[in-house]
Amino acid sequence: MKRVLYAAGLVLLILILALGVFLFTFDANRFRPQIVELVEQQTGRDFRLGEISLTLWPSLGLDLHQAVLGNAPGFGETPLARIERIHLKVALLPLLRRELKVDTILLDGLQLELARRADGRSNWEGLAAAGDATAKAPEGQRQKAPARAQGKATEGAVAPEAPLKIEIRGLAIRNTRIHYRDESAGTDLVLDPFELETGALVPGRPMPLKARLHLKRQPDTKLDATLEGRLTLDPERQCYRIEQLKLVLGIEAPDLPGGRLESTLEARAEADLAAQTAQLDPLRLRLLGLDIRGKASARRILEQPAWQARLEVAEFNPRRVMQKAGINPPQTADDKVL
Repeated sequence: MKRVLYAAGLVLLILILALGVFLFTFDANRFRPQIVELVEQQTGRDFRLGEISLTLWPSLGLDLHQAVLGNAPGFGETPLARIERIHLKVALLPLLRRELKVDTILLDGLQLELARRADGRSNWEGLAAAGDATAKAPEGQRQKAPARAQGKATEGAVAPEAPLKIEIRGLAIRNTRIHYRDESAGTDLVLDPFELETGALVPGRPMPLKARLHLKRQPDTKLDATLEGRLTLDPERQCYRIEQLKLVLGIEAPDLPGGRLESTLEARAEADLAAQTAQLDPLRLRLLGLDIRGKASARRILEQPAWQARLEVAEFNPRRVMQKAGINPPQTADDKVL
């Protein structure tokens, strides 16, 4: 008996050592040529990929660096897409309990060059079609699959599995730049930067949300925006809510009074897609020296939205409001009027 236990312990020790050696010597970069080839087959574009870092224990972690997807023919040498780093990590042990627990997903340094030519062609056309063409199976195989599945289903009843519980600790998007050029419409937009950070993404549970962006429309229109709040996503009930919402906007354009317009919106917003209703309650908007408070609601938001609102404006100086709006106040005998 002792010999059996000794042999079993020795085998277990060898397996543990072998697993340790595998974990410490595994190099995911050996599979880089296969990944590049697969992406090129699916997209029909040139693809380059930098270093790949992979951890297997205690979490399955993946780091991709310097991924570059080439542009379509006729759209220049600038890549269609480039990303400096993607980081993803999944805890392994919770998977045994049908729980998918993902660490904060990081997307850093995304750059997109989107273009539409005067003839209507765009540089993102054909990406999905290339993948669909390689994924098509023979007609006979597609027709036989349901029959086999139906035959297995009649052999015996199988208890339904518990749904997979998904929890994502957060999402971080940093240093994003998107350039969109439409020659047919004469549009040239640059979004740089766009940044987004969230807390844990758990359905039905509020999560902190922060975002900021700078958008420029050539030649001389600019938009700066910051947003923060607590967002609740409930796809099962089709209900979405954001509390403590604060949206600050700044717009610069030559035809604006003084060249710049600023506004701040504070609200609690909620939408029920199943009922096709939405509401902003409470609502506060500060613009041109006005302080507007109230609430608003809408019906049939997915068809023909019909809004109604009840607003109150705090006491204000009409002369100052007109001046901020670029309107010359009328001449009055009494300067204190307006």
